[in-house]
Amino acid sequence: MPKGEKASPSSFLPIEEVATTLKVQPSQVLEWMQKDQLRGSDSGIKPYDLKKFQLDHHAEIRKAQAKALKDGQK
Repeated sequence: MPKGEKASPSSFLPIEEVATTLKVQPSQVLEWMQKDQLRGSDSGIKPYDLKKFQLDHHAEIRKAQAKALKDGQK
């Protein structure tokens, strides 16, 4: 993408899709975004940023997956 050009909205993944991909609750994705651990915006999350987050925060994702699984069984 040329310098200064913004990504098109279609190049962003919706928060719900990211949550499904990571097998966590959407609220967890929003929390990571608020903590600046996962880059994103109201438009969603770029695939590159999701991949980087998966590589950098593997242990935290696993904890959130366990919590989502536990909450789903209640």
